[in-house]
Amino acid sequence: MSFLTETIEKEISEKKGHIITDNVILSIGEIVNLYKDKDLNLNPDFQRFFRWNNEQKSRLIESIFLGLPIPSFFVYEDNNSIWEVLDGLQRISSLLQYIGELRNNNGLIEEPLKLEGLQYLSSLEGTTWSDLSEKMQRGFKKNSLPFIVMKNETTEIKKYQLFQRLNRGGSTLSEAEVRSCIILMAPHGKELMQAIDTMVANTDFQNSIWLSDRKLKEKADYDLVIRYLCFEHTEITDLIKVVNVGDYLNKTISELASQKLDYVTEINQFKNIFFNINQQLSKDAFRRFQKDCDRFSGQFIMAQYEAMIYAILKTKNCNNLRKKLESLSLNQQYLDYSVGGISVKSRWNNILELARTTFENE
Repeated sequence: MSFLTETIEKEISEKKGHIITDNVILSIGEIVNLYKDKDLNLNPDFQRFFRWNNEQKSRLIESIFLGLPIPSFFVYEDNNSIWEVLDGLQRISSLLQYIGELRNNNGLIEEPLKLEGLQYLSSLEGTTWSDLSEKMQRGFKKNSLPFIVMKNETTEIKKYQLFQRLNRGGSTLSEAEVRSCIILMAPHGKELMQAIDTMVANTDFQNSIWLSDRKLKEKADYDLVIRYLCFEHTEITDLIKVVNVGDYLNKTISELASQKLDYVTEINQFKNIFFNINQQLSKDAFRRFQKDCDRFSGQFIMAQYEAMIYAILKTKNCNNLRKKLESLSLNQQYLDYSVGGISVKSRWNNILELARTTFENE
């Protein structure tokens, strides 16, 4: 056995020892009871990102009636032995709604699910739970479903990291939506998410970023606010070490959501910065400056957003933004490292401090 093989096997063995999971089979009736006893946390704030239509919900119910295999549900067990759903939230919500036990954010029972768009059980089309006989209801609730429980003793993979892995591959969630759910998992995530909602809705911010409808649908504006907050709370010595921007944003925003920030101050500073950006630059703020025609043009440039936001946050100065941005845009180093295809490590190493010193000196 080679040294490399031994090293790989040793690392896998050590890391696996830090990840503790249980495989559990539960009946639908047991799932309902866990939910009613508040031992199963669906985190209702996630519903804004996960939204099945009635046909999708109905197809799940049909699959259970037919005895088709259902993929495992992933849950995280916290210090109080409460299970938080990391993957399978919409499936469990659909089951609870069908049976008539799902409650909304106000604690009220959701409207019963009426089955529609079924492929095989046409006799169930248009029916609800109350249309079933007691025998059928009992039989449905006895169906068993597989759960994988990640124990809180796990030390190597954090809850948000598992959620990220489970919900970024085959999921329809965008990176920004996954990141928003990561925030909501943390102790102060709800307060931080409310602050982010306020920032995203700010008119000056929206007028400045000027994103396409497709980008807005993917919640790219949320990602820009998250990037702003991460930059505000990260020193340059750490920023220039970042290799994967997604991992950095996930880790940093999760840490920020785990502490109580001064949300009023955060929001007011954000509003002030984007008021100045919008007043002075409007939709030109994050577009390329063209020297030959003396104007800004083109699409939103992420590197320019990063450079300007970092420079303003670190210098606390919003004066003469157009002049500062034009000066930065004429710098060859900035031009070389603000184009597409440059790794985040190279980009941030070469333009962030350059932007700060340019904004300080202009």
